[in-house]
Amino acid sequence: MAMQQPARVGAIVFISAAILTDDERNTFIDYFQPLPLDQEGTRFKTMWNRIFEFRGPGATLEMLSTSFMMNLLGGETYEWEYQAAFV
Repeated sequence: MAMQQPARVGAIVFISAAILTDDERNTFIDYFQPLPLDQEGTRFKTMWNRIFEFRGPGATLEMLSTSFMMNLLGGETYEWEYQAAFV
């Protein structure tokens, strides 16, 4: 809805925040370090592999491709959302 009706959405609130140990948190922070752009497409391959690895039951390739597209919209800073969730 936020994308389709941005004028009607003032904020997005996430509930069910993860409760992590310090070790778990550090693992996630390390996992989502920024990936630089390169000619080999490492950033995009890594993004796709992560989406595919953590897909939920019943997730279709179309659903995964939508998730990938949303990550691409984050540009150079897509990892920030993950970093913010674990700090």
